Formats: sequence, C-alpha cells, structure tokens
Amino acid sequence: MFINEAALTLATITGVFRLSEIVYGEIKTNAMRKEDGKEFASWQRWPIFIAYALWLIALPIFALKNTPVNFIWLGLFVLMQALRWWAIWHLGKYWTTRIMIVPNGKRVTSGPYRFLTHPIYIALFGEVIALSMTFGQWSLAAFFGGLTALWIFFRVREENAALAQLR
Repeated sequence: MFINEAALTLATITGVFRLSEIVYGEIKTNAMRKEDGKEFASWQRWPIFIAYALWLIALPIFALKNTPVNFIWLGLFVLMQALRWWAIWHLGKYWTTRIMIVPNGKRVTSGPYRFLTHPIYIALFGEVIALSMTFGQWSLAAFFGGLTALWIFFRVREENAALAQLR
C-alpha cells in the first residue's frame, strides 16, 4: 500500500479529536441557546469543516510511504494542540464551533486571550502547516494553509462584529 501509516494514524487521531470537538461544541451551543444565545454567520463553519476533512484525507495519501517523521514539526503540531485546548479551557461555557453571543456575556480575557485575540485560529492555521510539514508536504501546507488562512480572515471579521456587542 502507498499510504504513509504514521500520517494515517496522526490524521485519524486528529480527525477523531475534531469530531469530538464538534459534538462537544453542539452541547455548548444548546446550552447557550437556552440562555437566549444568538448565532452569527452560521454558514461560516462548513467551508472549514470540508477543507479540514479533505486535508486529513489528503495527508496520508500524499505523504510518501517512507517519509520519516520530522519531530520538530510534530512538536510544533503538539504545541498547537496545547494552545487550542488552553483557549477552549478559558472560553469555558462560551466555547463552540459556532459564533455565538449570550446576552450579558463577558468577553474572555484570561489564559491565551491575555496575549492573543483569536488563539484558536492561530492553533488551527499552525496545526495545518505543522502536521503537513511533519511529513514534508510543502504543497499540502501551502494549499490547505492558504485555504485555512482565507477562512480565518473572513471568520475573524464576523466574530469581531459579533463580539463588538459585548463591549
């Protein structure tokens, strides 16, 4: 078989974590809706879900079978996961995969939000680049990193407009 097994394993693990985040996010979304939470730009999620799924499928296919794992890039990927979960932890009840605002909600300014406005998006972009480069896939890093950056650009505009209501 021509599939890189290490890439397949990491793509599968990453995919399972992202699917679990979607499920967890829906639980959080339902809780916010019970607090009269309002969703903004609901269409925003699907482009990144599709691009991310295609990236995870492409990674083990395009990574050459015998390409060694680059542990520096893998370490950066792990750091991006830590940043993601640090941010999710500090968002607490306000975290979801959707753009949601709860009446009388507060803007989170603790944890990574003390230093960065949108740490989860930095982690998202960084993980696409880092995991692709873990297997020397410059083309996947460039293509899917570019798609991710474009999505983040539009997502941040929508999210900032929604967050402005909290000021």
